[in-house]
Amino acid sequence: MNNNDFKFIHLNSKHYDEYIEKGVNSEMTFYMKNPIILEEEYDVKVVNFSLKKTINSSILVYDSGLSAVDNTSSTREILPLFYNTNVIEEDYYNITLYEWDGVSTFIPTDARATVSTSQTTPNLTTGQINITDISDAGSGFVLNNFLYVDKNDITADENTYTNRYGEIKITSIVDDDIIKTLSNYADRAIYPATSSPINETTYNNIILYEDDGAGWYIDSGVRVNVEVALPYSGATFANINITALTNGGTDIALNQILYLDKFFIIQNEPTMTYSVRFAKYQATEMINGVGSVVLSSNVEILANEVEADFVSGQIYEDVIVYKANPDVFGKLPTDARANVIVIVNPTGNNGRANILSFPVPGLGFKTGNSIFIDKEDLVQTYNRYDPAARYAEYVITAVIDDDDLTLDFAGSNNYGYDQYGIIDVPDGLYYYDVPNKNTRIYVEVTSPVGFTRTARINRVEGTREGFVIGEIITLTRNDVISVETGEYWRKQISSGDLKVQVSSLTATTFPAYGYEITLNNLRYNNMLYTNSNKNFKPVIMRADPVNKNIQNSNAVLTLEKQIINQITLGFNRRINTDDNLNIALLLKRKKISY
Repeated sequence: MNNNDFKFIHLNSKHYDEYIEKGVNSEMTFYMKNPIILEEEYDVKVVNFSLKKTINSSILVYDSGLSAVDNTSSTREILPLFYNTNVIEEDYYNITLYEWDGVSTFIPTDARATVSTSQTTPNLTTGQINITDISDAGSGFVLNNFLYVDKNDITADENTYTNRYGEIKITSIVDDDIIKTLSNYADRAIYPATSSPINETTYNNIILYEDDGAGWYIDSGVRVNVEVALPYSGATFANINITALTNGGTDIALNQILYLDKFFIIQNEPTMTYSVRFAKYQATEMINGVGSVVLSSNVEILANEVEADFVSGQIYEDVIVYKANPDVFGKLPTDARANVIVIVNPTGNNGRANILSFPVPGLGFKTGNSIFIDKEDLVQTYNRYDPAARYAEYVITAVIDDDDLTLDFAGSNNYGYDQYGIIDVPDGLYYYDVPNKNTRIYVEVTSPVGFTRTARINRVEGTREGFVIGEIITLTRNDVISVETGEYWRKQISSGDLKVQVSSLTATTFPAYGYEITLNNLRYNNMLYTNSNKNFKPVIMRADPVNKNIQNSNAVLTLEKQIINQITLGFNRRINTDDNLNIALLLKRKKISY
């Protein structure tokens, strides 16, 4: 052997060159005054590990975590889901169009239309009706008059409405030159031609003529069915009566006179004759069907929202707890988490959200104050809530761990936050770092309704060791810092500094203080060592200072050839200022001849 066979390295946590915290973990780096040269492989061992630490101690505890709330507020209401929440788009065929009688009644016409419902954007819960086609023009309509759609005919279960009848305006007329009604005008009589009675009979599709303006008659295109009938029993003449209009013709004007040639009636009837050859009839009513329309008023349509069954018994875990935002309308998230159950009410199709427990109690709460749950976190799949009551409110009835500190009122120093109506210390959260104790005290300034502006202890963080019961802690004015702004508070000098007193201490025992130490920056033979921590940082020691060492002397890895200028140790916890760790490493040349 020679002096290169073994190399001994001693590291002390008080003498690190660089310390980095990584969440709950940490790293210490030690620089070598003289580099260590490994010209071949060496096995590394931990041959000594010692820890000086207060394992059992009394500490300040003032967490004010959530423990219980009052589940009675009406704001806890949860509602069932709706379906049919949007207007359903649909086409409806042969829908009757109505006229208003001007008094009290909508009268059905002979016109028919195709009516559709459509959504309006961006609010799809509303829509309107549309006339997409006039399937039957009907007759007797006037341009610019109004017609109506009965929304009962187009809603059924899909949609609903506020105003039942939608109004539309006639914008064009079709078939306004076609006859709908002919009235008797003159010269309809037929007389007996023999001693025999006039033969009463019917004739179909008889031509009606119009005046050609040159002394004769031309076919108007109009066709009618007629009858020859005595006007009364025993009459000495008969009339030619129109019984049906079989073709209304075209290009006919309202009140135009049309003519029937009696010659075609009597030519095969020897019992009949006439004195005037042409009977006259007047076009008294035209078809005037509906050509097109436009929307006028009351054409809105609404979604027919229907409640589903309420879903009860769902438990939502680790739901964010909120507190009121004192500055603006709204809510602020806290570090607390709640387990919430949604249960149905005994009556009605709705429910309520009750807080079951606080898996994360959080910090800085006070009995009598309110916390909030965002119902949006409770209805991702089931149920819904009233948007006007989004947050459920709960009054805090109990907190945990709030007994170890109290405000010291001996000096009447809990005032002086206002000066002549000017707020020197705004409401909000402030902190004070106790010198040499690694302890931070949080204080909350509030303005209760009807009371003077005051302060209260919110929580305590840090190591929290080294205090005695009855100890007075003075929150030096210029060292009390606003969490929000970073400015120190300007409490009135005349009121003195705020003081808190240690009223009790909480005994704390650490039953296990397991340490895992890794070698983070040196090259090693990974064929001879396999690690499961997935970060390629080999573990060189695991130890439990309270119970016993688990591993501190076995060779755990082989270092490769390299020059060691620094060593970085990784720890599975943060190293406190009062911790004193000593670690001794032995490097043994892997190939030694004895």
